[in-house]
Amino acid sequence: MLSKRHLAAALIPFWLLSPMQEIEPIRIVVCHPGSPGTTEQAKKTMQAFARCIEIDGGLPEGTIRCIFFPEAEPALDYIRKESPPLGIVSLSFYLRYRESLQLDPFLQVVRRGKSTQTFHILAKKGRHSNLESLKGVKIVSNHLFDPAFLPRVILRGKGKHALQVEETRKPLRAIRKTAREGDGAILLDDEQLGTLGKMKGLLEKLEEIFRSEKLPTEPVVAIGPERKDPRIAKTRAALKRLSETKRGAEICAEFRIDRLVTLDPKAFAEAVRLYGEEAE
Repeated sequence: MLSKRHLAAALIPFWLLSPMQEIEPIRIVVCHPGSPGTTEQAKKTMQAFARCIEIDGGLPEGTIRCIFFPEAEPALDYIRKESPPLGIVSLSFYLRYRESLQLDPFLQVVRRGKSTQTFHILAKKGRHSNLESLKGVKIVSNHLFDPAFLPRVILRGKGKHALQVEETRKPLRAIRKTAREGDGAILLDDEQLGTLGKMKGLLEKLEEIFRSEKLPTEPVVAIGPERKDPRIAKTRAALKRLSETKRGAEICAEFRIDRLVTLDPKAFAEAVRLYGEEAE
């Protein structure tokens, strides 16, 4: 007959006793297509990001694994293979894969005190006056991995057939070429425009011919069906508190953001509506 001690041991699930059992980590994928850098270059920052979440969330070291992708396809391959439950993605990535990947946003980025962003189309000074004058002109940007994002969302349904777009991961080169040759136009976000203003001699050669209405910033999303793992709930809570500790504030500075906040559902619903409509 088994003693109470041996009986208790017998009732413990086998997987808890097996030294071969490895608990699956909570994976967070960060994807902003067109961003500079590589997955390898971002590795240390992602490791620091993961450790920050573990400490703040009261999770053991090794619980969180974060990975960055500057291109959509490797990120998609990773999501399909590893099934990460959480991600921080660009607005255009979210809109394009919202349905196929079951992306459910719950936080969003605050940058320079704002949870909105605007986009700007610039051309060589005196070359173009409005959107209509850009017919047949190539618009270059690192925000155009999804060509539909510009006419549907940024332009709110204008210019589908008239505008040509080209994605680049070297926006500074495109800015200089536009300022020098004036053959095309460039699409910049707020941060890029602010940086351009500090570059002596470049901004003076360009002029803004379009400014978008306010759009939501990058969302933090749950990926796939809801999972009951309590570690995910702790991770979500830690993400919301990210900027409240010294370590977290350093990570935010590395990401060039202020903090993460509860998202504005109306703003995201409007972006989804715009993306779902055909441009003129």
